[in-house]
Formats: sequence, structure tokens, C-alpha cells
Amino acid sequence: MSPRTYNSARRREAAEVTRERIVAAAHALLAEPAGVSAFTVDAVARRAGVARMTVYNQFGSKAAVLEALFNWLAVRGGIHGPAGIATALDETDPFDGVRALFRVMARYYSADRMVKRRVHALAALQPDVAEALRGREERRRGFIRTLLGRIEATRAPWPAGRMAELEQLMFALTSFESFDVLAGPHRGFAEIAPT
Repeated sequence: MSPRTYNSARRREAAEVTRERIVAAAHALLAEPAGVSAFTVDAVARRAGVARMTVYNQFGSKAAVLEALFNWLAVRGGIHGPAGIATALDETDPFDGVRALFRVMARYYSADRMVKRRVHALAALQPDVAEALRGREERRRGFIRTLLGRIEATRAPWPAGRMAELEQLMFALTSFESFDVLAGPHRGFAEIAPT
């Protein structure tokens, strides 16, 4: 009897399907009313129909599951793609780039808003979630820094400390928390982006 041939392509495909189920399960858990308190690796595994060890084998940690969820939300919310962050950074006029950044972030925050609200709540409670989210937030800060540097290059240099103040202000204004407050319970992308 000959040994079965190893099919790495099929194994990779099966692993990818499993990863997608785990990310979808994480999203579904956070979309539920008890989302924050129910979000554990065990709960994600149960929802995905896999063993807890499978989640760890596929991702290594809860933070890595969240990182995959953040990537999924970014694609779904338009951070990447034709009207995403790259478009804002590619604007010839850096002020148009700033306006585009606000539109991109408002669109992103409008999609899956409850899940994003719960991720931020979870970050306030769990250091590993806070660390995963912090990486995303620092990317946004980098985009802001790039746009402000381009603006400064078109004019006389700002006084000492002004760049840091503007960066912090834009960081606050482009945050989920600011969007959530401005949007209130009923407003979304169309109403908030121009604001």
C-alpha cells in the first residue's frame, strides 16, 4: 500500500477556509449584544465550530485574531481600494488629501459601527486588545503626519511644537470616538464626512 500523497495546496486552502470562519466568528460575536463580555478565544472557537487549539494554531493569540478581524474590517470599510487611504495620500494638494482622509475614515467607521464600538470598549478592558488596536491607530497617525508634512512643505515652517499640536488634533478628529460622538445614534457617513 503506497502512502497518501501530501497535497499542500489543498491543506493551505482548508487552513484559509478555517481562518475565514474564525474571523467571521469573531465578527459575529462582537456584533451581538453581549459582544464585549462574550469575546474570548473559547467563544470564538465555539462560534467557528473549531477546537480552541485550532484558533491558537491558526493565529497564535487573541490579539492575532483581532488583527485579522481589523484587516477584514478595513477591506469591508473601504480603507483599501480605489477610494481608500492610498487615494488620500496620492492627492496632489495636501489639503485635498486631508479632506480625503476624513472621508475615508468616516466611511470606514460607518461600516460595522457597533463592532468597532465594541472593539474600542474591549481595548479599554483588555491590554492585549488595546495593543492590537494601538498598532492600527499608529498607522492612522502616520498618515496624518505625512499629510501635515506635505502641507508644511508648501508654506513657511510652523512654530516649534505646532506640528505636534496639529497632529494630535487631527488624530483626535479622525478617531472612531470623535466619529461616534458626531454621528450620534442615527447619522452615518453621508452626514459626517463633510463635517
